[in-house]
Amino acid sequence: MRRPDYDRRVAITGLGVVSPIGNDVPTVWQNLSHGVSGLSELTRFDVSRYEHKWGGEVRDFNANDWMDPKHARRTELSVHYGVAAAKQALADSGLEVTDENREEVGVIFSSGAGGQSLMTDSWIALQEKGPRAVPPTFIANALVDSTSGLIAIETGAIGHNLAVVSACATGTHSVGEAAEAIRRGVRTAGSLGGVPSVGEAR
Repeated sequence: MRRPDYDRRVAITGLGVVSPIGNDVPTVWQNLSHGVSGLSELTRFDVSRYEHKWGGEVRDFNANDWMDPKHARRTELSVHYGVAAAKQALADSGLEVTDENREEVGVIFSSGAGGQSLMTDSWIALQEKGPRAVPPTFIANALVDSTSGLIAIETGAIGHNLAVVSACATGTHSVGEAAEAIRRGVRTAGSLGGVPSVGEAR
């Protein structure tokens, strides 16, 4: 912790993204600049009975490229995407989390929602196979702050840790809270729903 300085300037120094138009910042920027759409027919569930069958899905993504395979097995896509985007942002920033600074590096992650697929899968398992088929860790791995916790585990950042949930404003809120945390004296890696940013005091 540092002495609070509410006039301190804060800058975003790293970016990361996992999205339907690309799984890294250069690809997303290229596709955005050229009007490439990320919409296509949905594949994660049966859409045959629906009138509208298209949406945005993340494709060509492997969680094991970004996190411990055991963590990947126990969590769901929303967590995988958050960890991947946060690790991209951390690498982009040039900030290295070390034993000397890890208590000063924190995580602020936000998402409008999370954990639905894990909840749904567990409900189906309960109905079809009974309670013993439901993983005892499913609740802990299905909350929005499961992502902020796993980002901390995967990066070694053990400082301030918070998950912000405020619907469509959640990205803006997490950036603002990250900036305020830095001004309060905490150097924080802040994340806005799937597009994490690493912030440092300037």
